[in-house]
Amino acid sequence: MPRISFELQPETAARYSQQADGLAHEAGYDSMVTAQLFAYLRALQPARVKEAANRLFLFKSIEYLDLEKAVLEGVIGVSMFDMARVTLLVAELDPVEGGEAPRLIAAAGSQFKWVDHNHILVIIRASGGAAVRKAADLAAQVHGVISWKGFDDWRDAQVTASREGRSLPSSARRYIRALEDDEAEEEDDDDDDASGLLANGHAHEAGPRGISRLEWLRWRMDRLKLTPSMLLAASMGIVLVIQRLRRR
Repeated sequence: MPRISFELQPETAARYSQQADGLAHEAGYDSMVTAQLFAYLRALQPARVKEAANRLFLFKSIEYLDLEKAVLEGVIGVSMFDMARVTLLVAELDPVEGGEAPRLIAAAGSQFKWVDHNHILVIIRASGGAAVRKAADLAAQVHGVISWKGFDDWRDAQVTASREGRSLPSSARRYIRALEDDEAEEEDDDDDDASGLLANGHAHEAGPRGISRLEWLRWRMDRLKLTPSMLLAASMGIVLVIQRLRRR
């Protein structure tokens, strides 16, 4: 382990030089500890740190955003895996009997990564027929799994659930319900009002006529085919380009 020393700024030293249980998860303390851990990681594995530079890893995704490739090659999303050599499964764990599943998966020779508290991404080092046989053997050895799905199928189901609002935070679901209730009240008020229909059509601009604001928003998102990941990649890529231009 390399010897690393840290010199703290006076305000930081005054508050955080003495460790205490009450400091855990305080924003300033967590930031300091994260910086110290990164310094140790860079000293221990400099090549790995350099390899991951300018990469943004995405929650519940096997892709990451490579800002360097986005600028130099126009490639935004890159898979963490060589899909010609591996097969990815998602195991949904039984909330009662699934506690041993991760250990059993590792014991069977497969790698895994946690997706959330009840889903595990399982990496099978094979493809085609060999992957099917390995997956069947793995399922027979691992108990406490409700279902096994291919990663693409699982991700499609997540997208569908998100669009329907089933996987959204409760605050977002409440907002959508309020918007739907508001639309229902407006429809009741405007049933016999032709001017209301004209105003409704005008408000939708180029969108389809006779639909609610909520439906119109969903329609626009489908037409644009934009995702938060794409927007983030585009904005970060623009920032990186601007920074490089300023250096010239």
